[in-house]
Amino acid sequence: MVDGSFQRIKQKLMSENSFFEAINAKVDPNTKSVFTAPTIKKKIIPQPIALKKEFSSQPTMSHEMYEDTLTVLYDYSRSIEKKPSMYAGKDEESIRDLLISMLETSYVGTTATGETYNKNGRTDILLKYEDGSNLFVGECKWLKGEGEFSASINQLFDNYLTWRDSKTALIFFLRNKEIAKVCEKIKVEAEKHEYFKSFTGSKGEGRYSFKFHLLGDFEKEIYLEIMTFHF
Repeated sequence: MVDGSFQRIKQKLMSENSFFEAINAKVDPNTKSVFTAPTIKKKIIPQPIALKKEFSSQPTMSHEMYEDTLTVLYDYSRSIEKKPSMYAGKDEESIRDLLISMLETSYVGTTATGETYNKNGRTDILLKYEDGSNLFVGECKWLKGEGEFSASINQLFDNYLTWRDSKTALIFFLRNKEIAKVCEKIKVEAEKHEYFKSFTGSKGEGRYSFKFHLLGDFEKEIYLEIMTFHF
């Protein structure tokens, strides 16, 4: 009788241990009745570089932070693609506000705003450092035809960028059915643009990295990321 009870209790405990071992939970050494979940390593997010008062040729946004910003925009927009309720019936500004909401809480000492004046117009996404320096300029567009693509680059570079800006992105929303063809066409047309300097790679489907230059200033390099999403 006692032996039977012991075996049942032993079997129960062994089953519990096997279960927690399978889900990678660990027993808290301070108590046998509480189990701790596996430790999740928090991602280290790069932050802006604080500039000194004197002139510096280095941009306030490090390339590491630029890549992190692009990844946030890309991953979040891909998530939106899977949830039609988040974009159905929404205009460009409404979707843009979703992207801004992700950026504005990501970095210390920065502000993320939409429809903000910079140079000669209102840019869709502007990340600023606490000292007022621009970190990142982004533009969102519903792309409805080939003619609008080159015009979008011109709008960003001629109207919104100053010589102090160097990290940018064009984010295109597409309704087309043949997305792959549109994306390939975008890459080809970008390389034909008069401001184009070099193609630096692709870090995902519908995502292309370039170096461009400002109008009349070939030596001023601008990092331009072009991303496309099917809404």
